[in-house]
Amino acid sequence: MFKVKFRMFNTLLLFLFIFQLTITTSNYKVKAETTGIQVSGNITTDTVWTKENSPYILQGDIQIKNGVTLTIEPGVEVKGNDYSIRNFGNFVAVGTEDEVISFNNTKINTGHISGNTARFDLEYVRKDGGELIAEQSNVEGIENCDFRNIEKFVISNSKDLEIKNNAFYNINRFYLYSNGKSNLEFSFNKLKNVKSVMLQDFNIISICYNKFSKTGHLGFYTNYTISQIDILNNLFYNINNIEYSYTISNGNNVDVVEHYYPIIDVSETEGNPIINVKYNSFYDEDTVFWGINNIDASSNFWNTTDVNLIEKRIKDNNDDYSIPYTINYLPMLEAPNPDTPSFATVTGIALNYTEKTMKQGETIKLIANIEPADADEDGLIWSSDNDNVARVDGDGNVTAANIGTATISAKTVDGGFTDSCKIIVKEITRVEDVKLNFNEKTIKLGENFQLDFDVIPSQARHWTHKWSSNNPAVAIVGLSGQVIGVGIGEAVITLTITDGENIKKASCKVKVESNGAQSNPIIVREEPIIIKVDTKYVTALTLNEIRKITNVGDSFQLTANIYPDTAVDKRVKWNSSNTKVAVVDENGKVTALDIGDAVIEAMSLDGGYKATCKLTVEPIRVNGIKLNESKRTIKLGESFNLTYEIKPYNSSDKRVIWESSRPDVVSVDENGKVISLKSGEGTIIVRTVDGNYTDMCKVIVTVNNVQENKSNTTNQIQEGKDYNENRRINEKTVEITNIKLNKTSLTLKKGSRYKLLATILPSNATNKKLIWISSNTKVIKVDINGNISTLNKGTAIITVKSIDGRYKASCKVTVI
Repeated sequence: MFKVKFRMFNTLLLFLFIFQLTITTSNYKVKAETTGIQVSGNITTDTVWTKENSPYILQGDIQIKNGVTLTIEPGVEVKGNDYSIRNFGNFVAVGTEDEVISFNNTKINTGHISGNTARFDLEYVRKDGGELIAEQSNVEGIENCDFRNIEKFVISNSKDLEIKNNAFYNINRFYLYSNGKSNLEFSFNKLKNVKSVMLQDFNIISICYNKFSKTGHLGFYTNYTISQIDILNNLFYNINNIEYSYTISNGNNVDVVEHYYPIIDVSETEGNPIINVKYNSFYDEDTVFWGINNIDASSNFWNTTDVNLIEKRIKDNNDDYSIPYTINYLPMLEAPNPDTPSFATVTGIALNYTEKTMKQGETIKLIANIEPADADEDGLIWSSDNDNVARVDGDGNVTAANIGTATISAKTVDGGFTDSCKIIVKEITRVEDVKLNFNEKTIKLGENFQLDFDVIPSQARHWTHKWSSNNPAVAIVGLSGQVIGVGIGEAVITLTITDGENIKKASCKVKVESNGAQSNPIIVREEPIIIKVDTKYVTALTLNEIRKITNVGDSFQLTANIYPDTAVDKRVKWNSSNTKVAVVDENGKVTALDIGDAVIEAMSLDGGYKATCKLTVEPIRVNGIKLNESKRTIKLGESFNLTYEIKPYNSSDKRVIWESSRPDVVSVDENGKVISLKSGEGTIIVRTVDGNYTDMCKVIVTVNNVQENKSNTTNQIQEGKDYNENRRINEKTVEITNIKLNKTSLTLKKGSRYKLLATILPSNATNKKLIWISSNTKVIKVDINGNISTLNKGTAIITVKSIDGRYKASCKVTVI
C-alpha cells in the first residue's frame, strides 16, 4: 500500500516534465548588424555560426530541420532574447577551454515527437537563462559546460549518456531519463541551487565525484529493472529537502505523516538492484536514505560518529514503514575520504564599488565577488550603518534616501569576511531657471513661430513642462511650443517647469496684428490642436516632440502635424543639424549615432513653416562585466587568454583595465593574456572604464614537481641556463605607499581637455597601474591615462587610485 501510493505521487511529479512545442514554418533569415548577426526562421541546409560574425542575435525561433546540422564555432556568443533553437537535426556546439560558446537567455529544445533522431553535442558551453530540453534525442555528451539560471534541464536519451565536469547553478527542473537499456555516468559535476535531480529508466547508474550544494533530493525512478546504482565519492552539503506527506493504516485508523524527501531516494526502483553508496560526505542532519532495497552505505563520512544521530537519518526496516530492507552504514569514516571533493570554504570577498556617489531616490546594485567563486556556502548578510541615508536589501540593491554618508557592508555567512562601500548621497540636481528664445514676438494673424527653452542647469533631468496662453482667442500654443496667431490683440504664452516641489516659469508676450483679411479663422480646441482655416495652403506646422533624450543606437519617430487639415500640399522636408550625432529619414524616423546634441528640423514645402526638436544623445552606460572564467590552474611558464562580456552588449564605452593582484606571480596585458611568472596565487581583475564594474579570475600557478627546488634553481642559474621565471621568484614586490596629483582643484571651460599627472611613491613600485574615475561622467570624462575631457557645465571629482584601492588622490574640477 505504501509503495503504490508513492508511485502515483511520483508519476504526477514526472508528468510535469512533459512539454508540447510548437513548430515554426518561417524561412531562415539573416541580417547583418553592426552589433552582430540577427537570425530567425528555419535552417534547411548545413550552417556554421562563426566567431567572426558573433554575436548571433535571435529575432525569432530557429528550427533545425531533420538531417541538417547547425555547427557553432568556439568563441561564438548567442543572444536568445527568450527565443528557441529547436533541433530536429544535428546541433553541435563544441567550444574549447580558451574559447567558450555562450548562450544568453536562449531556449534549446526539441519537440516531443516519437522517433525523433535529433543529435546534441555540447562541450565547453556556458548557458545563462532559458532552457535545455532534448527529448527522445541522441545526446553525444555534455562536458565542461556551465549552466546557470535554467528553467528546465531535461534530457531523454536512447543511448548511454555521459555528463561530466559541468556546473549546474540555479536549475528549476533537472530531469534525465532513458529507455531502460541505457547507462548513465554523472561525474565530476558541481550542482548548486538545483531544485531536485530526478533520474528515470537507466540500467546502470554511476553518480561519482560530484558536489551537491543547496540542492534538492537525488531521486531514482523506473518502470524497468535497474541493474546497479553506484553513488560514490560525492559531497552533499546544505541539501534542500522537499516536504511531502503520506498515510499509514493502523487498524481502523489512518495516520497522515508530514515528512521530507531524503537526500537519496531509491524508494521507486524495480528489480532489487545492487546499490552502493560509499565514500560520500554528508554534512546535513536531514534524512539521507530512504529505500525499498538493501543498500551498502558503508565507509561514508557523516560529520558525526554518533550512531543515534545517524540512525535518525536512515529509513529502513528498523523504522515503522513496513520496509523489509536494510541500509548498512557501518563501518563509518571519521574523516572525509581523500578522493571525495572537499568543502570549499570562503577565503575573501570584494564589492564592485569601494565608494559611490548617488542622488536622492537613485538605486544601484552592489555585486559581491566571493573568493573562491565555487565556494559551497555563498550566503551574504547585507547591512547599512545609516538606513536614514542609504538602505540595502538582501540582494545588494542600495537605495539613496537622504543627503549624507552611509557605509554598506556585505558579510559572508561562511567565515565572516566583510567588504564595504561608502555611499555619498547628494541632492538631486534641480531646475534653477528656465529661459525662452523669445521674450516678445509680433506676428501676423494666422502666422506661427516656435518657442524653444533651456533649463538651467542642463544636468537637471527630473522635470516636466506645460505650455499655456492667457488669451487663447488671440494666440494658442501647442504641446511642442508652437505658437499660432488666431486673433488680433495681445497674449502671454507661459512655460511652467515642475521639478518636484520646485516650479519655474518663463513667459513670452505675443502681439498679433491684422494680415489684411476680412475675418478671423475659426478655431476648434482639441489635443493636439486642430485649426480649421478656410484655405488650401499650409499655415502652421508642429512636431510631436520638442525635446528628446535618447541613447546611442536608439531610434524614434517624429510626427509632423500640418495645419490646416484641408491643406493640399502636406509634404515635409526633414533635416538634422548634426548628422554625426543623429540622422533623420524622409519619414521623420530619427536614429542616434553618437554622443552629442543635434536639432531635428521639419519644414513644410508649402510656405516653408518650420518646427524643431532638440535632441541629446547620451551614451549607453555599462551595467556589468563578466569574465569567461572565475578560476584557473596553470603550470609555471604557461599562459592563457581571458575574455569578457560587457553588459549591455551595445554599451558605448567598452574600454577595460586589466590588473593583477600579484604581478610577481601572474601578469596580464591589455588584451587579457595571462602569463605565469612564479608559483603561487593571484587574482586577475578586469574593470570597466565606464562605471568601474569589475570581475575577477583566481589564478593558481603550480610547477611540474609541485614544489620548487630552490637549490636546483640556483645551480641551474649558475650553470648559465636561461631561467627567467626562476629569477622572478626571488624578486621582491615593492608596494605603493602614496599617490599625489599635480592639481587638487581645477577650473576649465566646456569642451576643453587637460591631463592630470599622478606621482607614485616610491618611484620603484612594482605595480604602477592606476585606476581613474570621474564622479560625474556627464560633466567630465577621464581615460586610463588621466586625460580629462569636459562635456557640460558643472562639477566633478576626478579620483586616481592604486589597483588595490588602498591609496588614492582626488582633484575637484569645475566646468564653466
